Amino acid sequence: MKITSAYSVLSEAQQRRLLRHMAAVRDNWESVNWIKTGLAHDDSGMVREAWGELDTETQIALWVAPKYGGVWTTEEREKIRSMGSED
Repeated sequence: MKITSAYSVLSEAQQRRLLRHMAAVRDNWESVNWIKTGLAHDDSGMVREAWGELDTETQIALWVAPKYGGVWTTEEREKIRSMGSED
């Protein structure tokens, strides 16, 4: 099914990915909110805990670049990535 809307500048695959992303944000809003709160307060423990509670499929669905409508800003994505590599 082809989606026609304001997103029609996106390919069908990109549209499907964005719809999965929006569903993941909706279904996991509490975790997204905790992650954003942790990022705003530089609380890596909060970010790691909330991110770690998400299954891999959900993490992938949430990992959409902001230029494609993703929930994380570029700066937030960088922080999440760096917090994941800290030990």
